[in-house]
Amino acid sequence: MIKMVNLSRPITVAISGSVAYEGIIQSTVRTFLLEDSFRKDPRTLYPAFLTINVPAGNNEEEGRGLCV
Repeated sequence: MIKMVNLSRPITVAISGSVAYEGIIQSTVRTFLLEDSFRKDPRTLYPAFLTINVPAGNNEEEGRGLCV
């Protein structure tokens, strides 16, 4: 599920009821340019990226990242 977030406010990311990240995600030009090189569609660019390691288990795949 993709939700819009306000990058000027702290966010909380919970996975299976446990807090995996809490804080502000920084928006950077570098992230925006990296997204542009991968996606090639300006409608799908994200200004920030958060990597969270999620261990595989209970038939779930390992998580790699969250674009916001």
